[in-house]
Amino acid sequence: MLTVCVVAARDDDPLPRVLDALRQQHAGGDIDVVVVDASPSGAFADLQNERRPAVTVVRGASNARRSALLNLAWRTAAGRDVAFLSPRLTPATMWVDALSTALSRGRRLVTASVLPSAETVGDSGPLSYLLWANRYELPVVSADQLACRRADLEVVGGWNEDIDDALADVDLATRLVDSGVDPKWARHAVAYYDVAPADLATLVEQRREPLRAAAVLAQHPRARARLLLGGWFTRRSQAEALLAVAGVLLAGRDRRAALLAVPWLHERLCLTPVAGGNRRRWLVLPGVLAFDVYDATLATAARMRSPQEH
Repeated sequence: MLTVCVVAARDDDPLPRVLDALRQQHAGGDIDVVVVDASPSGAFADLQNERRPAVTVVRGASNARRSALLNLAWRTAAGRDVAFLSPRLTPATMWVDALSTALSRGRRLVTASVLPSAETVGDSGPLSYLLWANRYELPVVSADQLACRRADLEVVGGWNEDIDDALADVDLATRLVDSGVDPKWARHAVAYYDVAPADLATLVEQRREPLRAAAVLAQHPRARARLLLGGWFTRRSQAEALLAVAGVLLAGRDRRAALLAVPWLHERLCLTPVAGGNRRRWLVLPGVLAFDVYDATLATAARMRSPQEH
């Protein structure tokens, strides 16, 4: 059985919507849910009465650290496998199936994908610029969407509650991978987020957030090799974006060089699009390319500055 753990820290977290989406899972009968209610008012106590799926509500202190609340969640879980889900994400109907399949095949640290919700994608601004730099893509690993074995969490002791919450997820992943756990990206485990207003300067500044997390991996060669592409990039699309730019620059001399853009186009149109719908997928490509190149440049510079292991 898979236990889905949701930590709700705000009174307006849309938990009823999340639970409704979990009821519609293809594997709905094979899951239960743990809700850690850390909202100031204890707004989610009534969810304890839910039966499909079964919901267990535990009260967490509203001033507790995120890492402590996540630890409370998985230690309450009854399932052998545990999935973590942000209350701000709505899982698609194949979300549980995709995570469970990956876990059953021996990949014991599974991450997932995000897309903007159909109801809010129209709020993404001129040329859909709010989709160019989706913040849910930033982390190397995030408990916003994550699945693993409960036994593996017990081995490493769960989240480290003594470090910065911004680094806690990648620290956990590092210790899991160093203990022998293999990571896996589950393509079909998709959840939807609501597009929120943000200015372009904020989106650009957010791109530096993963660099601190990537630095955690500097002295962990095994984890770095499995969590970062080539030990450098947080996402495959970053390396492919550099190839695409090189292909465009060289195409003037040899048109065959334009083929270097194919891997990135396949990635961003088929594997990890930032928007649904064929028309919008093409519309956002220039902005997404710019941010992928920017992220790759930051990651390269950070890797070159990081100390080398001996």
